[in-house]
Amino acid sequence: MVEDNKVNQQIVSLNLKKLAIDFVIANNGQEAIDIYQHQHDSIGLILMDCMMPVLDGFEATKAIRDYEKNEGIKQTHIIALTASVLDDDIKRCYDSGMDDYLPKPFKRDILMEKLDARIQAS
Repeated sequence: MVEDNKVNQQIVSLNLKKLAIDFVIANNGQEAIDIYQHQHDSIGLILMDCMMPVLDGFEATKAIRDYEKNEGIKQTHIIALTASVLDDDIKRCYDSGMDDYLPKPFKRDILMEKLDARIQAS
C-alpha cells in the first residue's frame, strides 16, 4: 500500500488484515519504487494513492512500469486509491499505467471485489 496519510493507512491496513492479506506500507511514491525494486517478487498487488508528497502515485506508477519493462518482469496490478472520481482524473490513473481505481473513502466489499477480480485474472 502506498499512502501518505496515516489515518488512511490505518483504515486500509485494518481492511487488509481482516481479509488476511499481507502488506507493506510506503509513505510516498519514491518509497514505493524503492520497495518494489527490492521486493517485486513478493508483491502481487499495489494500492497506490495518487496525491502524495515527494513523488505522486502517477509518477511512481510510470517509474514502476519502466522498471518492469527494463527488467523484463511481469507487470504487477496497480489499483489507484483516489478521492477524485472525475473522468479526467480516472483517465490520468489509466494513462499513468494503473490498472484500476478505488474511490476514497472505500467500502470493504468494493475492495474485496477489486481483489477478487485480480485473483480471477491471475
